[in-house]
Amino acid sequence: MMTTEDICQIYDYRWGIETNYNTFKNRLNIENYNGTKRITIEQDIYSQFIFYNIICYYNSYLNMLVNLQLSKKGKCDEDDEYQIDQANLIRNLNDGLMKVIVNPIKDNICEFTSDLIWKSSDELNKIKKKYKI
Repeated sequence: MMTTEDICQIYDYRWGIETNYNTFKNRLNIENYNGTKRITIEQDIYSQFIFYNIICYYNSYLNMLVNLQLSKKGKCDEDDEYQIDQANLIRNLNDGLMKVIVNPIKDNICEFTSDLIWKSSDELNKIKKKYKI
């Protein structure tokens, strides 16, 4: 027999899957392909997975930076946690990532990274506390 805590834990796992699927489908348009041949569709899917990994990396990195800066400045309690807006991050990555990939010189990377930090940190979401049952 499952306890309430077991059901909550399973729901938490499922919720992560749902949010990732939503990101792939609605924000990355994984179902929209640039061609009809199998190789073209595979390339589209693989490139979206690579882009998603880049999003996850920057999301994790920027969330850590934001929370570190807010706690240093005393702008949040130790129990508070904030995260950047994922849609905003994806827009910002779409705007400048290709420029860095095509021309990966140090100045371009530094400019892109500082712009990304500044623009993505502009809109923050407070993470809701998990309540224990």
